[in-house]
Amino acid sequence: MDVEGTIEFLLQHQARMAAENELCHAHQAEVRADHEERFKELQASQLDLSDSLGQLSKRVDRLARLVSDSIENNESAIRASRESIEAQKVQHSELLESQKHTDDRINALIQVVDELIRRRPQQ
Repeated sequence: MDVEGTIEFLLQHQARMAAENELCHAHQAEVRADHEERFKELQASQLDLSDSLGQLSKRVDRLARLVSDSIENNESAIRASRESIEAQKVQHSELLESQKHTDDRINALIQVVDELIRRRPQQ
């Protein structure tokens, strides 16, 4: 057995393993740096999303208040319209009653005038 050849083989093998180990460590460092960079980007994106969600939430709350106020205003307008319609119904009924009295009085006047004309002697 050749001891020097074996030692040389072991040294070469150890050198290759050390070089591969260095390559692995370098690759691992690159991957770690890449992961750290992506993690920072994700954190920034998460902060942006949180801000956007906060703004969206405020806008939704504002819209909800506007819709609620609009509904209340519409309900008030509907109540006012109903009250106005009821008042107009009363006024219409009063006007019909007044018109009936006016018609009765005009008919009575027509009757009186007609009787006067018929009684008048003809010339």
